[in-house]
Amino acid sequence: MPHCIFKYRISIGRNYDESKGEQLVQVTATITPAHLVMTIEDNGIGRKTAMELQRLAGYTSTSSLITEERLRLMKSEEAVLITIIDKVENGEASGTIVVLSIPHGADR
Repeated sequence: MPHCIFKYRISIGRNYDESKGEQLVQVTATITPAHLVMTIEDNGIGRKTAMELQRLAGYTSTSSLITEERLRLMKSEEAVLITIIDKVENGEASGTIVVLSIPHGADR
């Protein structure tokens, strides 16, 4: 399941404002005694702008809906913590950070 979220975020992260310089999509994973924590960060146009562009183009993202449903199911079934942070610099969207924390080990 986490791979679906990260694949989706990477594809969304490709929506990019070239005036910002080099595009960044960074994925990290950390294992703690109780959790696997995965983070993906991009310096794209931000979720709000991406959704507005899709709306103007008359496009409805089914992958967004499917991913949101998967996230909802994960949160209810596995005590998964999902945090989405909209990055802002100088009052403008500057990308997104998604943090997925999945419990593992004896506490699960």
